[in-house]
Amino acid sequence: MLVQRSAPPVLPTYGSYKQYLRFDFYYACAYCSTSEVEAGAIGFEIDHYKPRVEGGSDDYENLMWSCEHCNGGASKGDWWPTADQQAQGIRLLRPDFDNLAEHYDLDGTELKSKSVTAETSITMLRLNRETLRRLRSFRDRLYRAKGATMLGLQALQQISLDHLKPELALKLIEDADQRGGTERGIGRLHDSSIQSFTNARS
Repeated sequence: MLVQRSAPPVLPTYGSYKQYLRFDFYYACAYCSTSEVEAGAIGFEIDHYKPRVEGGSDDYENLMWSCEHCNGGASKGDWWPTADQQAQGIRLLRPDFDNLAEHYDLDGTELKSKSVTAETSITMLRLNRETLRRLRSFRDRLYRAKGATMLGLQALQQISLDHLKPELALKLIEDADQRGGTERGIGRLHDSSIQSFTNARS
């Protein structure tokens, strides 16, 4: 399960669980995964997974942290599956109970279902709405940029100070000294190279 719930004390109102829910759900919507940072003007609120009008309780296990889009009347609202629908697997996925990888596939920016439950969630919550597809594209670009950055850093680690211009090598040594030690700050530096450039400074 993606979400591991904490065990807060019993509180007087369901609204009192807000900070616990935000923490447990990684400050993101339980249904579409949009984080509070990514949401912009979209608000967040406490959702009753089983609506109170359908007999849902205020117990912590029935509370979810949701964006307004997913919990709004045009999406989840007070919908709850009938007994017959539940027998067919028609319900909404929840990251504190379901293994989402068993239900969803991501094809580019489009979320595809691998189960009846996933199809219900995608349809009811409009999980392929344009804003979510743009968000997935942005996340993918960030992920690929991170990989390229790491490759660049790994390549830099292979460069000896002997192959750098003296002024650049001296700058690297000075920066590393400020960070708590030349060898620890730069990594793959040869003692002979460090000594030669250190001597050049004196």
